[in-house]
Amino acid sequence: MIPKNLILSDNMKIKKISFVGAFFSFLIMGSPLLKVTETGLAIFTIMLVSPSGSKADNSISYYNSAKEKYIAGDHLGAISDLTTAIEINPRYAEAYKSRANLILNTGEYNKAISDYSKAIEIKPEYALAYYGRGLAKSKLDDFRGAISDYSKAIDIDPTFANAYINGGFNKGKLDDIRGAISDYSKAIDIDPNYAMAYHNRGFAKSKLDDFRGAISDYSKAIDIDPTYAKAYNDRGFARIELKNYRGAISDYTKMIEIDSSYANAYYQRGVAKLGLANIRGACIDLRKAASYGHKSAENLLNNQLLKSTVCRF
Repeated sequence: MIPKNLILSDNMKIKKISFVGAFFSFLIMGSPLLKVTETGLAIFTIMLVSPSGSKADNSISYYNSAKEKYIAGDHLGAISDLTTAIEINPRYAEAYKSRANLILNTGEYNKAISDYSKAIEIKPEYALAYYGRGLAKSKLDDFRGAISDYSKAIDIDPTFANAYINGGFNKGKLDDIRGAISDYSKAIDIDPNYAMAYHNRGFAKSKLDDFRGAISDYSKAIDIDPTYAKAYNDRGFARIELKNYRGAISDYTKMIEIDSSYANAYYQRGVAKLGLANIRGACIDLRKAASYGHKSAENLLNNQLLKSTVCRF
């Protein structure tokens, strides 16, 4: 029997599936997505220049300089200019928020929280600052604190779809799956073409074993974005749960067309092929996954029973 303690990376969900007349294996479920940034270059807010010669005018000049440096890829220079803007105008909420966004990308989450909090202190109805602080808290696994901040952002701006997405993500982390589904559904109500919202809702439905509902949502995400690799991965998982192995193989094959070096797609497709007793095809896929360093595939191939009776060619 294939060992049940296969090694998977920390961010992957393990779920056992059985195959009639075959082996037991483990299928790797995907994960919901966290919307990490605001769209486009919204790290910076478009600023209006105040009357010439004013102190605020100088701070805005540094703010705009920081924006140009950010666009050019000089993020440290952008942080430096934002710091100068804040020194000139300590009540510059947008500068605190933009500096926090850049610091967030460096992984200094507590520093980012401090800047977001300062922006909120200055501008209490600043939805983007609550949203950013929620991101930082989520990165620190403070899921309840993140949900509180996303909820505040939504109170300020009820059309803030990304805040619903991230609120749902954090509710899922706390096993409030139905709450997560509600948030994703609200994001879809706001933007019916939001592929990530459908993907994440599908993932949540899978957690409730509603695999048909999950497949419907993954399919909608794929209709919106035919290159959405994670949606193919997770739809493949749901299809295997419903023993639709051919459908799963089709999904993983599509993933491989999108990214031919994606090791997990080969592994998952190999698992699906085992479900059809296509042993040779399964072993070829498992070997391909192993060639990319996929530990679960390596463990399967290194199992003595599998090597001697299945993948011996």
